[in-house]
This record gives sequence, structure tokens and C-alpha cells, in this order.
Amino acid sequence: MKVNLNLLVGIFLIILTWLFVGVYRDGEFYEPSLFIKYKPSLKVYFYSPSGMSDLTIEDLPELDKSEEIAFEEFVENQHEFSQKISFLASLLIQFTLTFLSFGLIKSKRKHPNYWIQFPAHFLICFIFGFVITILMLQFDKFLITILFSILILGFNSLMRVLVSGFRKIPKLRD
Repeated sequence: MKVNLNLLVGIFLIILTWLFVGVYRDGEFYEPSLFIKYKPSLKVYFYSPSGMSDLTIEDLPELDKSEEIAFEEFVENQHEFSQKISFLASLLIQFTLTFLSFGLIKSKRKHPNYWIQFPAHFLICFIFGFVITILMLQFDKFLITILFSILILGFNSLMRVLVSGFRKIPKLRD
């Protein structure tokens, strides 16, 4: 049995993305942004319950205290670090999608230009995925997020098929 290396790398990148990419909400304007977590965490969504108010952690309810502590640890205390490498979040997401598409969608024939297909797929889908991710964060609605996620996955799959080339359709005999 042949091991599908692209699929294994894609699964590994899913785990890595989940552990190291997060979304935080700005304390002042409450706008969502992607960032790289400085250490692995299963938590993906970070926000400050106190926002820009003068509340202290002691003033918050118990449920909000843990959210505030996580926000301070991952976002506020690491803000300069996160800003410098925030572009890595988009790169990691697209590498995950590219490896998964190459692992799940096999081309019907061995293509001699595999080493051209991979970067072409990555670049085309990175640009599209980056724009859609920005729109997804701006609209910030659950259904819009689901629809845009399906759009990104569908586009990656379509580009995988297009980049790998089609099989020639045999001509019908008269």
C-alpha cells in the first residue's frame, strides 16, 4: 500500500494550524483579526470581555475572567510578536489546503509538471483565499463564514483539478 504523503502532511498541517492560528477581536473596535499564537493552544477565538473599559479582572464574572486572562496572555502580551508574523497565519492555512487538495484529489494520470503544479496551485489559491478570508472576517456572521469556507474549499478543489490537467476525451468514430 502506497502512503499518500500529501494527505499526511495536510492532516499534520490541520493540527498545526488549529494549535497555532487564532482569531482575536480588537478591544476597542471589536474587529476580528488572524494571528499566530506564541505557544500551542486548543483555543482559537480570543476576545476581551472588559474591552476598553476600566474594569479589572476582579470585577468580571468567573466565566469572563478566563477569557480576559487568555486574551491578555495570547494577544496583548504578544502583540508586537504577533504583528510581525501575522502573515504566517494565511500562509499556514493555504499550505494546509494545498496539501489536502493534492492528497485528496488524485489526477487521473501522472503529470510530468508536478513541481510546477504545486506552486501554481498555492499561489492562485493563496491570493483568492486571502481575499475571501479578509471578507469573511469583515462580515463576521456565522452563515457567511460557513459559505465563504465552502467557497475557499471548492475553489481549492477546482484549481487542483484545473492545474493537474484534464484527460483527453477520445473522439467518437463515425
